[in-house]
Amino acid sequence: MRNKLNVGIVGMGNRGCGLMEGNILKMPDIEVVSVCDTDEDNLNLGVSIAEKMRGKKPQTLKDYNDLIALPEVDVCG
Repeated sequence: MRNKLNVGIVGMGNRGCGLMEGNILKMPDIEVVSVCDTDEDNLNLGVSIAEKMRGKKPQTLKDYNDLIALPEVDVCG
């Protein structure tokens, strides 16, 4: 049995990054495996937050349909 829930986050603007940094990445049983945004700067910000807090770089995508289709993602938010 796996000990972590793999999450993909759509939207790396203020709300998405704030939610990820303030809540999601503070939960030890959740792993952010992918972030998605159409804006390159927002994507880079989301990656840097995840990397700073967890030491791992999540996959980046620009189309949420691609994120939803990832088999390693258990839930999208």
